[in-house]
Amino acid sequence: MDEQLKVLIIDDDDVDRMTVKRFLQSATLHVAVTEASDGVSGITQLQGQNFDCVFLDYQLPREDGAAVLQSIRAAGIQTPVVVLTGHGDEQTAVAMMKAGATDYLVKAKLNAATLEKCLSSAMRIYRAEFQTAQALSDLSRSTARLQAIINHMLEGLIIIDGSGCIESMNRAAEAMFDLTPDAGTGDSLSRFIPAIDFQQIQQQAVAGGSLEMEGRRTDNTVFPLEFSCAEMSFDEQQLFICMARDISERKQAESMIRYLAYHDALTDLPNKTLFLDRLNMAVHHAHRDGNSLAVIVAALDRLNMVNDTLGHSVGDRMLQIVAGKMLECIPEGATVSRVGGGEFAVLLPVINQSEDAVRVIQAMIRQFEAPFTLEEYQLYITFSFGIAVYPLDGQSGGTLLKNADAAMYRTREQGGNHYQFYTYTMNDKILNSMVMETKMRAALENDEFILHYQPQVNVRKGKVVGMEALVRWDSPEDGLILPQDFIPLAEETGLIIPLGEWVLRTACSQNRAWQSAGYPPMDISVNLSARQFRQARLVDMVERVLRETGLDPRYLVLEITESVALQDVDFTVATLQSLRAMGIKIAMDDFGTGFSSLSYLKRLPIDILKIDRSFMRDVVHSPQDAAIVSTIISLAHNLNLKLIAEGVESEAQARFLEKKQCEEIQGYLFSKPLPLPEVEFFLRRFRL
Repeated sequence: MDEQLKVLIIDDDDVDRMTVKRFLQSATLHVAVTEASDGVSGITQLQGQNFDCVFLDYQLPREDGAAVLQSIRAAGIQTPVVVLTGHGDEQTAVAMMKAGATDYLVKAKLNAATLEKCLSSAMRIYRAEFQTAQALSDLSRSTARLQAIINHMLEGLIIIDGSGCIESMNRAAEAMFDLTPDAGTGDSLSRFIPAIDFQQIQQQAVAGGSLEMEGRRTDNTVFPLEFSCAEMSFDEQQLFICMARDISERKQAESMIRYLAYHDALTDLPNKTLFLDRLNMAVHHAHRDGNSLAVIVAALDRLNMVNDTLGHSVGDRMLQIVAGKMLECIPEGATVSRVGGGEFAVLLPVINQSEDAVRVIQAMIRQFEAPFTLEEYQLYITFSFGIAVYPLDGQSGGTLLKNADAAMYRTREQGGNHYQFYTYTMNDKILNSMVMETKMRAALENDEFILHYQPQVNVRKGKVVGMEALVRWDSPEDGLILPQDFIPLAEETGLIIPLGEWVLRTACSQNRAWQSAGYPPMDISVNLSARQFRQARLVDMVERVLRETGLDPRYLVLEITESVALQDVDFTVATLQSLRAMGIKIAMDDFGTGFSSLSYLKRLPIDILKIDRSFMRDVVHSPQDAAIVSTIISLAHNLNLKLIAEGVESEAQARFLEKKQCEEIQGYLFSKPLPLPEVEFFLRRFRL
C-alpha cells in the first residue's frame, strides 16, 4: 500500500501503545498513528476525524473493550476495529467478532509482520463490506425509484407469471379495478378481464398490438379498456408484461361524436342522413306490406329575415322552439328531422290516405298561429309545406324527399303558410336551375362575384390573426346573393371549379396586397367544397395560384369539412399531405358534425380544428354543449392542433373559450363578414 493509513490505538498501557506503534511504523506500511488512553477519548477521536483502522485494548480500566466497541458501533462508526488482549481465548474472540470486531490478536504474539498482515486484511475486509453495502444501497434506491415510476404510471401495469397468475400490479391497475394494494396478487387476469384467458395472453404477446376489451371492477361494474402484452424471461422465469388503459372517456367522446353525426346539434333532431336512412327503411316496409307513406317538407318562411335583423342567436333559439313544437304535432312512430337551415322533414311511415298528411300539417299551422316572445321580440312563424306520397310520387327515399322539397318551393312561390302536394309539373324547378346555371356562367365572365372577409381574432393577444374569404354574388338583376343560394347549384353543375379558383386567386392576391401595404402578415382561409377537393389537379392549381399571386404558402389556410374528408380517407390523406408539403395549413371546418370515430382524426394531416357555430350558440347555458366544446378543445390540445371557434357572438361565449384555452375566435362579437373597404378600415382600427 502506497497511501498513508491513519490508525488509532486505544490502550491504557503506555508501553503496549508504544509497542504497537513501533511495530506499525517499522512495517512496510505508511502509517500515521494517533493514541488514546481510554475508551471515551478514543471515541472522541473517532467522531472528530476519519481513521482507516482502530486497535482496541480489550482490558481497559473503566470499561472493557467490548463496551467501547459497542459504543463505537452505536455511534454509527464503521471503521475496522482490531481487538488486542493479553490473554486470548476462543470464547472472548467469538464474542468480540459478533460485537463487530474485524479481527482479534493476542498482544504476546504481536510483531511488525503480524500487524501489517492484520491491518491489510482489515482494510481489505472493510473495503469489500463498504463496496457491498454501497452496491446494496444503490440497488435499493434504483429499485425504489423504479417502483415509484411504475406506481406513477397512468396506464395499468400487470405482471403475469408462467402459470397465468397475477404476480404484481401497479397502483394504476389496482385503482382501475378498484383493488386495495396487492389484493389482485395470485388471481387470474380473467377475474378482471373476463373475455381473456392465459392462452389468449400468450397469443397476444406473440401477435403484438392492442385489443379493446371489457374490464370488470370488484363491484362488478364494467368499463372499456385497451389491452396489450409482451413476453419476457427473467432468471429463467417466463413473465408476461401486460398494459391496460381505461378508455371510457375516449369511448364516451366517440359515442358523442357518433351521435352528433346523425343528429342536428342545434335542435337535437335526427339530421338528413338519419332521416333518409329511416325513410328508405319505411319505403322497404311499405313496398313489402302494400302500404302508403308520406314525406312532408316544412320550411320556415322568414328565417333569413330573423337572422339578418335580430341576429343568429335569436334565429337559432327560434329553430329550437320550432323543433320542440313540431314534435308535439306528429303521431306516434313518425320522425321529425332538420334537413337544412330552416327546413324540416316529417316522415309518416304509414298513412291510409293523403289527408293524413294534411291533418299533421294543419296541426302544425294551429300550433304556430299565436305569436311567441323570444328575447323581447314577438315572432310570428309560418311555414311553406310540401308533400310527397309513396308510391305515387317516388319509389325511393331520395326521390320522395326531393319531390316533397319541390312541392315546398311551389308553396313558397305562392306566398307560403300553406301546403302543396307534389305534381310532375313541379319539375319546372329543374328549368329554373338551368336558368340559374346560365346566369352563373355569365356572372363568372362579367366579374359579378365578390369576396367578403370575416376576421379571426386572438383574444389573448388582442390582434387579428386571419381572415376567412366568403364569396357573394352581386347580381345586377337580383342584388346580393348569399352562397347558400348558389353554391349548391355550382357544386352540382361543376361551376364550383372555376368559381373556386377565382375565390382562391382573389383571396391570395388580396392577402399579398395587404402585406405590401404594410399590414402585419396574417392567414387567409379559403373553403374547399367536395367537388373542388376531388378535382384531378387541385394541388397543381393551388401551387400555380400561389406562385402567380406571390403569396407565401404559410399564410394560406385551406378548409375542408368532415364529410368531405371522410368520403375517401386515403385520397384525403394523400392530397392534404401534398398541400401541407408546400407549407399550406389545413383546417377541419364544422368539426364535430360528421365524424363517427376519432380514429380517423389521427390519420388526417391537419393543423387547425374549427369548432362549428352550432356548438357555440348555447355553450354558456347548456351543460351538454359546454361538455361537447370542452371535449373538442381538449382533443385539439392533446393532438397539438390549433383551434378557432366560429359563431362567437357574446362576451360570455368568449370568456368560456378563454377559460378553456381556446384563444382564437371568429364571429359577430368582433365582426360580421366585411366587404373589402370595410376590412381595411377594420384593420387600421385594430392596428391602433
